[in-house]
Amino acid sequence: MLTINLVIIIPLLAAALVPFLHKKNSKIHIGWFIFLIPLTLFILLLRYIPRIANGETLAYTVEWIPTYHINFTAYLDGLSLIFALLITGIGALVTIYSIYYLSSKENLIHFYTYLLLFMGAMLGVVFSDNMMVLYVFWELTSISSFLLIAFWYHRKQSRDGAQKSLLITVTGGIAMLVGFIMLYYMSGTMSVRGVISAVLSFQENPLFIPAMCLILLGAFTKSAQFPFHIWLPTAMEAPTPVSAYLHSATMVKAGIYLVARFTPVFGGEDTWFWLVTSVGLITLFWGSFTAVRQTDLKALLAYSTVSQLGMIMSMFGISSLALNSGFRAESVLFSQAAFAALFHLVNHSTFKGALFMVVGIVDHELGTRDIRRLGGLATLMPITFTIAIVGAFSMAGLPPFNGFLSKEMFFTAVLNAGNAGLSSAIPVVAWVASIFTFVYSMIFVFKTFLGTYKEEKLEHPAHEAPYGMLFSPIVLGSLVVLIFIFPNGLGENLLSPALAGIFPSLAAGENLGVHIALWHGFNTELMMTIGVVLGGILLYMTIRYWKNIYRLFPEHWSFNTLYGNILEQLEVVSRKITDFYMTGYLRDYMVYIYLFFILAVGGMVVFTQSYELEIAENAPISEFEWVVAIVMIIAALSILFAKSRLSAILLNSVLGYGVAIFFVLFRAPDLALTQTVVETVTTVLFLVAYYFLPEWKKEDTRSRSDKVNLAVSIGVGVIFTIIALAVQNGKLFSSISSYFENSYELAGGKNIVNTILSDFRAFDTMLEVVVLLIAGIGVYTLIKVKARKGDTTLEDE
Repeated sequence: MLTINLVIIIPLLAAALVPFLHKKNSKIHIGWFIFLIPLTLFILLLRYIPRIANGETLAYTVEWIPTYHINFTAYLDGLSLIFALLITGIGALVTIYSIYYLSSKENLIHFYTYLLLFMGAMLGVVFSDNMMVLYVFWELTSISSFLLIAFWYHRKQSRDGAQKSLLITVTGGIAMLVGFIMLYYMSGTMSVRGVISAVLSFQENPLFIPAMCLILLGAFTKSAQFPFHIWLPTAMEAPTPVSAYLHSATMVKAGIYLVARFTPVFGGEDTWFWLVTSVGLITLFWGSFTAVRQTDLKALLAYSTVSQLGMIMSMFGISSLALNSGFRAESVLFSQAAFAALFHLVNHSTFKGALFMVVGIVDHELGTRDIRRLGGLATLMPITFTIAIVGAFSMAGLPPFNGFLSKEMFFTAVLNAGNAGLSSAIPVVAWVASIFTFVYSMIFVFKTFLGTYKEEKLEHPAHEAPYGMLFSPIVLGSLVVLIFIFPNGLGENLLSPALAGIFPSLAAGENLGVHIALWHGFNTELMMTIGVVLGGILLYMTIRYWKNIYRLFPEHWSFNTLYGNILEQLEVVSRKITDFYMTGYLRDYMVYIYLFFILAVGGMVVFTQSYELEIAENAPISEFEWVVAIVMIIAALSILFAKSRLSAILLNSVLGYGVAIFFVLFRAPDLALTQTVVETVTTVLFLVAYYFLPEWKKEDTRSRSDKVNLAVSIGVGVIFTIIALAVQNGKLFSSISSYFENSYELAGGKNIVNTILSDFRAFDTMLEVVVLLIAGIGVYTLIKVKARKGDTTLEDE
């Protein structure tokens, strides 16, 4: 069981060690060392397949913050295993591919550090049972993907794409966090399994639907669902190994995983079904429709990924009807939609990973991805062409490739939803979107590899890629065919256990296993497939006649434009706000600070109703105390009317010495001595320093400023007075004195003050030293990395 935690820790630990272990002059490519990590993890996870297939689940907990129910619990079941195998398996193949794709002149240490960081974060997401830990890893995937997308940071497009992905996914992640907190408030547990087991006790809670919507917002943003899909195409500015890993097999699947994992919690709600299904279908259609108009191969695959993610999402939405009380009789039938979703999730990772690598090969060897400049590559790059056919035809849903099987199951799912009387639009939208999927799949193959070879438009003559670069896409392409031939090995050992993890209540009483058949006869699904092929061929052959339809969707109406306008307006508003309060005058900043203090502290006093004045039991005030207090008040008021700095300093020292006298009257000679020394030294330093300053002249301030300053001063004084009076009577919390009753036994000090200073002040000082160390490292780093002559500018390359 310890292996589950190690699977998460090993990539993160390796990411931290890579910069220290690798030598730049090493003759062995650093990628080969990195390759061993996902390969080892993949082999370790394969060992769990027999146990998971037999219905076992494994969990291991390491306490982290038990007081707040936050522990590092790694949970392995069929659902988490299938995602973990994709993360490590595709990660190993991507690492091999990157060895031959990236130039040795690149900063490979940074690249593989980011890659391992992302891999560990994704494994943390799928294995975490604690919602807070899951959120930590969730945001870590956003940060690490930001670093990977911006790997070529000298390109403005890379920086913009990384920023867009970070802003959208992190915003959704924060919404998801709020949803998790709501779930914790309703269920009393941070455990996902605990929430699932207790769901019946809080389904009627008014926070249930808001929590659902917020968690879905996090899932939709991460998995690039409409209208949050805009970050995925711009993220294609990343190196192709990153695109093949993050945006076909791993990161975008995190949102899918979240929906699958929380289906047992929210699946019984109609709102869940309609949100997940409708958003998925809209994303499916819009992604496939938009992919057809792309002229960049990578952009085409990006929008196709958006479309395929929508397809998977819609199937999970339909499968939630299995938990809906209105469809009890068809629960097993609808649960098979989740089986189809899981099946297509695996299939998509294989064929889309291969296709991204094909695009990388074309771009790497020819110097372009522009479809308008490509053509006639089939005979010059036969292996690449073969892989492209396998991947694209699988994406189109044609036999004998695995995408055909999961697409047929998708048609079954949407037909079941339509036949259940929900909406006849569900199968119609699915069928129309599949036609456009067929069209862009044909564009990918025929426009790139058939037709006329245009050597004059290429940066380099066409030739086949090195075998090292071909290895990974060949493996993925082979899996596309093997899964089609032997689908039930995957279904019985991985998909069925994962399905049981999504529907634990159904799995307890029903056999949810699905037998995948290559042939179902001439049924409606096959007729839909034939219609997709015929309609797709017709649209492809007549594309030049109807492609002008895209002019109905001008660029200035796009969601990318909306996103850009929002950012622009945020910058304008933030600049105005900054200009408003950044006046350059210290007195204004002091007003802001004190106003915040008045509102925060005064508001808390009112909100908690902690103000209580009871002076009946107070000790009497002696004549000496009255005299000292009156003298201090007079000195404080006199400072306001002082005409020289010398007078103000001396009057200020009266206040300090007055406090020292109070310490004497209250029988605290050590404090009195300290106060006297500090006040003396401070006064002398002020006198020495202010001697060199120019004459103190009265400022010409507006009467309005004087009134504001007077009001703020009175407000601060009143708040401090209220706090001083409330402290002696307000008892909002129990006394902490019990912690120090056994100070001698616990800390070895008879004097409680010395004990506190030794234990807590030393710890505080250590933290201060750490802060200074970090600041020093920052200053040193800035000095070392200052711009050199001849450095390339980072703007608009």
